Amino acid sequence: MHFVKKLTCCNIVLFFTLHCSSLVYSDSKSYDDTLNSFDAVINHIQERVGLSEESAIVLYQHINMFAEGIQTAITYIAQSSDDYDTKEKKIRYTISKYFDSPESTVQVSSLSRSTIFDYSIHTYLYRLARLRSRYHYTKVELIFEPDYLGISSFKKIGESKYELSVSMWQEFIGYIGDSIAYSDATRKKFLLYFEFDERRRFTIKIGQILVAETINLDYYRKYRRH
Repeated sequence: MHFVKKLTCCNIVLFFTLHCSSLVYSDSKSYDDTLNSFDAVINHIQERVGLSEESAIVLYQHINMFAEGIQTAITYIAQSSDDYDTKEKKIRYTISKYFDSPESTVQVSSLSRSTIFDYSIHTYLYRLARLRSRYHYTKVELIFEPDYLGISSFKKIGESKYELSVSMWQEFIGYIGDSIAYSDATRKKFLLYFEFDERRRFTIKIGQILVAETINLDYYRKYRRH
C-alpha cells in the first residue's frame, strides 16, 4: 500500500531483492514456522495450551472468525465510498473490538518507496479511510486472499495468556479513472494475544501488524497465490 512506516515486535532485518520488484522483511524472532494443516494446528494447541481437543477446535474457530472479522473491517474502511462520519464509527468500533489499544502499531510497505514507516492503528485506519482523496484514486480495492491463513506456533507469555501470529496475503489496487495507478500484494502478519478464563472463554486482540513481504501483484497472482 501507499503509506509506509516501520514496526517491530523485535529486531527487524530488511532485505531488498531486485527480482520481481519485491521488498522482503524478516524478523529475528521468526513467525514463519506456520502450521499449515488443521490437524497440526489442533495438536499444537492441545500440547502448548493444554486444552482438550474440543476446546482446541473452538479456539481455532475463534481465531479464524477473528481473522475474517478484521479482514472485513479493513476492506470496508479502504474501499467504501460511504461518508467519512460513517467510516469514523467503523474505525472506532474496529479498534475497540480487535486491537489491544488505539496505540497498537501497524507496519505498511510500498513498492514505490524503500522506506518503512509505522503508525498507531488509530492513525493508520484514518489514513486508510482517506486514501482516495490523498492519492486521487477513483476506486480502491483491498482484498484479503480467502484461501490463505497461516498460524504460527503459540508462545506462553502469562499464566493464561499466549502470543501467536496469523499470516494473510493482501492485494491492493488503486485506480485513477479506469487505469491502475498502483498495485501490490503483501503478506501481513497479525501478532495476536489471546487469553482464557476458568470457563475457557477466549479473548483475542491484535498487538501489532507486521509486513513479511511486499511483491508485484501480477507476480503474486501468477506464482504465489494459493
